[in-house]
Amino acid sequence: MLSLTRTTAPEILEALSHSRFRARFHLSDKLLAYAREKNDVLAEHARKLLKERLAPVRLHGNDGRQTPMKGHPVFVAQHATALCCRGCIAKWYGIDPARNLTSDELEAAVQIVLTWIARQVQSAPAHSAQKARRTASGAAGAVSGKQLSLF
Repeated sequence: MLSLTRTTAPEILEALSHSRFRARFHLSDKLLAYAREKNDVLAEHARKLLKERLAPVRLHGNDGRQTPMKGHPVFVAQHATALCCRGCIAKWYGIDPARNLTSDELEAAVQIVLTWIARQVQSAPAHSAQKARRTASGAAGAVSGKQLSLF
């Protein structure tokens, strides 16, 4: 059993890398580009999303469905790090789903998510950011009726 507050982020990520389900998560080129461009506010986003969606106990039966599988680097990271729902947190970290996360646990969760994102960005080829920008520019050009030329 992993501990959010007594195990380091690298140790947690190493343990999770042995899970076939957790290891299949990777940031898309578009999300890699987003993470690079928004690096200065990513910690703020992670803290806000985890605090609102995960830290408080929610008794409305939505557990396991409160974190989208894509759309933001933090969402993908939550799934990769087993911080996506209270059920996964209970299974991997031994935290009772019937209690709120402490501020120390929440901050540790944020650091684990940010460490996972940083590793994704560092291990991705540099051309992936350029490819994501070209794809976005091409899509915008197609919508306006003109294809933009990047070269």
